[in-house]
Amino acid sequence: MVDWFFDSTIQSYAGYAWLIVALLLLLSEIGTPGLFYFLSFSVGACGAAVVAFLGANIYLQCLTAVVLAVLTFFVMRIYIKPHINQKHKTNLDALMRQEAIVIEVIEPHKPGRIKIKGEEWPAVTNPGCVLHKGTVVIVIGLEGNKLIVRNSI
Repeated sequence: MVDWFFDSTIQSYAGYAWLIVALLLLLSEIGTPGLFYFLSFSVGACGAAVVAFLGANIYLQCLTAVVLAVLTFFVMRIYIKPHINQKHKTNLDALMRQEAIVIEVIEPHKPGRIKIKGEEWPAVTNPGCVLHKGTVVIVIGLEGNKLIVRNSI
């Protein structure tokens, strides 16, 4: 083996080297959204730094880094995966089956306007139905750029 590998002077700085590696991995995690891979390696490097400061040899430091990184990865996967698979409704999906208020009369062949979630939208309704200002309606679909609504009663 190489003599410098076992040099006590170099091993006395190993804890600081592990902390620098942990910091670089943490910064890499910040730069890569949504993966969390570098975070687990950063935790492993922090664990290796603790072991290095306690005076363990380089083999135990590396083993600690790998074991902690793998454990952290699987623990995060267990706790984070259920949240990643959740679908957040956006655009039209977020408006479907939501209540809105008519702010401009909606007639059978003339679109009116509704207010939903703080936004104004053009809206139409079923033929033969007139919705007056202040009526609470429910969004049931989309026709072009207009929401299709029906009376909530």
